[in-house]
Amino acid sequence: MSLVIRKCKLFIIAVLFFLASCANPFNPDSAQTSNDVAQTVVSTPEATLLQLENAYNRQDIELYKECLSDSFHFILINSEYSEIGVDMNNDGIKDNWWGFEQEVNYHENLFTSGSSDGLIPTPVSVNLNLQIPPKSLWEQENETGENPVYIIPCNFDLVLTYSDFQDINAYGYSRFWLILEDDMWKIYRWQDESNI
Repeated sequence: MSLVIRKCKLFIIAVLFFLASCANPFNPDSAQTSNDVAQTVVSTPEATLLQLENAYNRQDIELYKECLSDSFHFILINSEYSEIGVDMNNDGIKDNWWGFEQEVNYHENLFTSGSSDGLIPTPVSVNLNLQIPPKSLWEQENETGENPVYIIPCNFDLVLTYSDFQDINAYGYSRFWLILEDDMWKIYRWQDESNI
C-alpha cells in the first residue's frame, strides 16, 4: 500500500512541476511592465513599432513617449493641415506638422482625458494594428553612415471604443522614420500618407 501512495505522491509532484512551468494564456504574466517592453526597443526598429502599438493598446503615455525622438515631427497629409494643423512657428499660418510636445499633449488627451474641448470623452479602449512589412521592404537613408535611418511604410487600423459602445475607426497608410538614439530605436518622423 505504501508503494502505491509513494507513486501517487511522485506523480502529483511531477504534475505540479509540469503545471508550474506552463503559461496560462488567460492570465498573461502580470510581472511584465512597460519597462520590460521598453527593453525590446534597443533590438530593432520593428520592436519600436510594436511598442508603439502596445502603448496605444494600453493607453500608456510613458510607453508612448519612449517610442519618440525628442526631435519628433508628425507630418499631416496636405488635405488636412488647414483643418487640424497647428501654427508651430507663430506666423499665423497653420503648418502641416507638429513636434514632440504637441504630439504628447494630443496623446495624453486621447489616453486619459478626452478632447481638450470636452466634447469627446476618453475611449474605453484603443486598438492600433500596424501592418509592419518585412525588412526587405524598408527603405534606408544614410546607408554608408554610422547612424542608419530606416523608413518603414505601414498600413494601419485604429479603433477607439467608447462607453456607449460606439467606435471610431481610422485606417490608412503611414511612413515611420526611425533612428538609433541613446542606444534605442526611436521614431523621429511619422508621416500620414493615407490619401496619397
